[in-house]
Amino acid sequence: MVQESKKKDVEDIISKISNSQTVAIIDLHNLPARQLHSARKKMKGKAEFILKKTSLIKRALKRAGKNQIADMVEGEKAIVTSNLDAFSLYKQLCSDPLKAAAKPGQIAPDDIIVPAGETQIPPGPALSEFKQVGLDARIQAGKIAIAKDGVVAKKGVKISPLVAGVLQKLGIKPFELRMNVPVVLKGDLIYQKDVLDINEDAFVADMAFAASRAFNLSIEIAYPTEENIGRLLGKAQRHTKALAIDAGIIFPEVLNDVLAKAMREASAIKSKIPEA
Repeated sequence: MVQESKKKDVEDIISKISNSQTVAIIDLHNLPARQLHSARKKMKGKAEFILKKTSLIKRALKRAGKNQIADMVEGEKAIVTSNLDAFSLYKQLCSDPLKAAAKPGQIAPDDIIVPAGETQIPPGPALSEFKQVGLDARIQAGKIAIAKDGVVAKKGVKISPLVAGVLQKLGIKPFELRMNVPVVLKGDLIYQKDVLDINEDAFVADMAFAASRAFNLSIEIAYPTEENIGRLLGKAQRHTKALAIDAGIIFPEVLNDVLAKAMREASAIKSKIPEA
């Protein structure tokens, strides 16, 4: 009976894989249950989360012809099937990070700043702790208040037990827990995490910079395209006009400029002739 149940599970997984364009592996290690639940709810209708024994998932992947990633399913892993493209699937799986408290020994991802303001913490040992981590803490209206913003941990520095305790008391959660998606398979292409994890703002800025440089280069070498033809014609017209004026070639568009140049030159020559 158990064997039949496993066979049915494998066949069901194979069916889902075969009817999907994209398969992603997700790491369940240290993934909070509420974050997984939130992702499944958010992606309902867009993706199917397959949470079965890794041995069954591996068997199904191999039988479905997905040997490229079958051996990557080790430990606490699951797979997600979808018809989204690899980048869209990764982005949606890894969006909505969960805020997490700092633990002693963790490395600060950025400068951890405690903002100025009142707290709901009464005076006592906490006041001394706040001052020990460098905060300008005072008693105000029977509560502890932070007089000005203070950095309690610099970026890249290990968080001490005292700092972790202070942050916990203040309810500050400086870490973000994102779903770990080590690999996504789209067709026969394997996309690793370092390729999928794109900073969209930086990517758009880089593309804009590259487009600007390419446009300027095309103008410089006079390479006509649909995008630059207007600028090239304007540049050619300006150069033609400048050449005509310099050579004294007269046509309607430069007549006034040629005459003005001639008058300037005549005036310059006259200024050098001694008066009689």
